[in-house]
Amino acid sequence: MLDMIRLSANLSFLWPEIPFLERFSAAADMGFLGVEARTLGDAPWPVISELLNAHGLQMVLMNAPVDDWDEGGRGYAAQPDQQALFKDSIERALDCADAIDIQQIHVMSGTRGDRDVLIENLSWAAELAAQARRVLTIEPINTRDMPGYFLNDLDLALEVIRAVDSPNLRLQFDLYHQQIMRGDILTSLRNAAPYISHIQIAGAPSRNEPDLGELAFERIFEAIEALGYAGWVGCEYRPSTIETRSGLRWAQPYLGD
Repeated sequence: MLDMIRLSANLSFLWPEIPFLERFSAAADMGFLGVEARTLGDAPWPVISELLNAHGLQMVLMNAPVDDWDEGGRGYAAQPDQQALFKDSIERALDCADAIDIQQIHVMSGTRGDRDVLIENLSWAAELAAQARRVLTIEPINTRDMPGYFLNDLDLALEVIRAVDSPNLRLQFDLYHQQIMRGDILTSLRNAAPYISHIQIAGAPSRNEPDLGELAFERIFEAIEALGYAGWVGCEYRPSTIETRSGLRWAQPYLGD
């Protein structure tokens, strides 16, 4: 048994068969202690806070808001002409994080951009996050699932983090995206380990349960623990079964009773 592996349930992906607000109790019933989400939708913050408290859950990660997701918007951080939208997004995310006590916020770069703009915007945002005692994350996302996404390369993400040089900007390492883009997961994990503050997992290449496909998730979990990583591992995948619970057998050794 791996003592340091802590799984969080991504409520934007898991339990699509039930309404979003019912997914908190579903996660708790399975033994999850942490949850994360791309967005909290239209739910009032006090409602989310009440659900977290009622079910003994911690919200470990959310995305900074992107108003036009359904129309293909994927963030603003690297876009030269969107600084006002970027700053508003970060300020709203930090307000939400303060209200619900979310420690980490994923910031998306957008589907076009500029490296220097990304560094400048994230430097400003990291200072604001430091004042709020929150951590921002950036995540390289594969170009098959998100064509044109600017931050699609792990080396670029690490370069940006080093340039910003703030403990409040860290790496979100998604095992699925990295397997699609480069493979060699264990080497990538070791090289990126000093910068990682959140990990996500899904099976590759289908983005279903981690026990389906080409990733040996148990071996990866052993490597994660050997690296001394004590953060959360987010289950960000599309359930292959009609009922999410039946596909979570792989996770049961890592969840509470």
